[in-house]
Amino acid sequence: MAPYHNYPINLKLPYRFNHLTFFYSAIDWSAPHKIQYQYKLEGSDQDWRQITKETKAIYTNLTHGDYTFKVKAIGAWSDTFEYSFTILPPWWLTWWAYMIYGITILLLIYAWRRYDLKRQHLKHDLELEHVQTEKLEELDKMKSRFFANISHEFRTPLTLILGPLQNLISKASDKDSKQELDIMQRNARRLQKLINQLLNLSRIEAGKMKLQAREENIISLARLFVQSFESYAAQRKISLVFTAKEEQIPVYVDRDKIEKILSNLLSNAFKFTGEGGRIEVAVGSPQSAVGSPQSAVGSKATEDWRLKTGDYFNTGVNISISDTGSGIPPKRLKHIFDRFYQADDTYSKDQEGSGIGLALTKELVEIHYGEIKVVSEPGKGTTFNILLPLGKSHLKPKEIIKIKKSDDNKFIPELADPLVPIIEEQPVSIASPNDTLENSTPILLIVEDNADLRAYIRGFLDKNYHVIEAEDGESGFDKALKTIPDLIISDVMMPRMDGYELCRHLKTDERTDHIPIILLTARAAMESKIEGMETGADDFITKPFEPEELKARIKNLIEQRNKLKERYRKELNIESTLTEDNLLSRDKRFLDKAQKTVQKYMIEPDFTVEDFAKEMAMSRVQLHRKLRALINQTASEFIRILRVIHAAKLLIQQDANISEVAYDVGFNSPSSFTRSFTKHFGMPPTEYINKNSNK
Repeated sequence: MAPYHNYPINLKLPYRFNHLTFFYSAIDWSAPHKIQYQYKLEGSDQDWRQITKETKAIYTNLTHGDYTFKVKAIGAWSDTFEYSFTILPPWWLTWWAYMIYGITILLLIYAWRRYDLKRQHLKHDLELEHVQTEKLEELDKMKSRFFANISHEFRTPLTLILGPLQNLISKASDKDSKQELDIMQRNARRLQKLINQLLNLSRIEAGKMKLQAREENIISLARLFVQSFESYAAQRKISLVFTAKEEQIPVYVDRDKIEKILSNLLSNAFKFTGEGGRIEVAVGSPQSAVGSPQSAVGSKATEDWRLKTGDYFNTGVNISISDTGSGIPPKRLKHIFDRFYQADDTYSKDQEGSGIGLALTKELVEIHYGEIKVVSEPGKGTTFNILLPLGKSHLKPKEIIKIKKSDDNKFIPELADPLVPIIEEQPVSIASPNDTLENSTPILLIVEDNADLRAYIRGFLDKNYHVIEAEDGESGFDKALKTIPDLIISDVMMPRMDGYELCRHLKTDERTDHIPIILLTARAAMESKIEGMETGADDFITKPFEPEELKARIKNLIEQRNKLKERYRKELNIESTLTEDNLLSRDKRFLDKAQKTVQKYMIEPDFTVEDFAKEMAMSRVQLHRKLRALINQTASEFIRILRVIHAAKLLIQQDANISEVAYDVGFNSPSSFTRSFTKHFGMPPTEYINKNSNK
């Protein structure tokens, strides 16, 4: 086969021309029909193709690279023919494409590394923030504990100051002495109010002050509170005016917090308004707000203030409190709601404040989802505007409380010096240290770590009660088990065992779970009261307290317990079993156990009170005091009455002989049985049988 050179040499084809057909032919004129061919494409075929007479070779889908096509003729003399060519790679497989790929991969690795480092930094920042948050929470807890402890330290001495002071005022006959005592009491009340404000701020910081809103007529609410300041305004010769265009504007507010807001703002207005001045309280729509928005504190810009008051608070109510006092300098106006900040350090002492009231007021307004703004001009006066939203769509469900109609119009605002009503107390029989357990004088146990306060409480209770003292919770619990008192008065914060734990121990012990407990505490928060009630406390009194209030609550609890005694005793005398509907569950369980114990050993005449107490896992004195507290009966009376009641049932149901029944219920002789039966039922057994045989 002779080469024919009419073809391109070193042909280079684009990658898309990869379908090729090769034509070949051997020149042999003598016998061309006998010629056969064999070919091979190096780069695609591994071996020579089979011998064929075809003069063409077809290759498809060839990849890029270098190829050599070889063909030879069989049956004719010829050399092997070779033809080399190249199929170029596509652009994405070229060297510069690989370079781009490499650069892209490097960039991706770099970007991923940066992202990973950023993620690690973010994770580290989040962990750091979490640690800081935990530290802040711990700090808040420490602050709350500090305020609780310090308030306890303040309130206990205040109790010892205000209590005896009230007694001295009531006994003072000299006008000058009484005036001095009034000054002392007023300043002690002022200190008490300051402590309450500090505690309220700490509760807000800790997130424990919750909004308990109910629908109120803000007009009547504000008017009622302003009226409580009228006598004080007359005394100071200040004109106090209340204005409202409407008669009723219903707003969801927390009465207690609104009281604190108005009290702080009115007290602040009286503080800086001199004789002959004017204080005006106006309630109405936001358009009634006094002052220009340029002077408003709390908004970022004038336009923001206008938009907010014109948009959000168009459906709200404005409470404006303005005075003609000395005013506040503009440079100090923006700090007016900062804690412990004084607007001016040149005022006289009766104008000084703690810097807590306005900070607390702002927090309380914001709890209501409202805003407070102040407008002031030195020498002309100051105006505070409180903006509160209407409706309840902005409130959470747990922030709304339901009220009964009977609760309406019961709001009495707390004045600067609140007076606790004195309740007339009925005299109780006087006890002496030699009284026996059978004496009717109630036994009171006072558990308080402050010796002065214990002595003070004992001083006004000792005349009517037999008082026992304990200096902490542990000794109080031990003395409660030994004496089984009629009532326990306990402080909350004490060493070794606090009041809550003491209350929990007493209310879960069968020997003492019936004893009423009054907790005394410096914590005025509702959460503290709820915590005390959950431990089983029967009453809760906040320090400082009035002696008459404590005596009245003691008297009420003891009377309630006496009424329960009578009811339990009647139930026991009428029925052989006590129904749970008429008894408290703890008392019911104890009396059921006592009944079953007596019934178990009823047939044994030698079953004594000591045996009864042993079965009840109590001492004789504890069992005696427990039964006296529940049903006003001794242990021996309890056994005898149950035997007699059971005997009465046997006499009616079994028509048995009286002597047999007497021995069956544990009496040693029929005569003693007859005496006990007659004493209990008011008739001898024979008459009882005749009277009740038909029943």
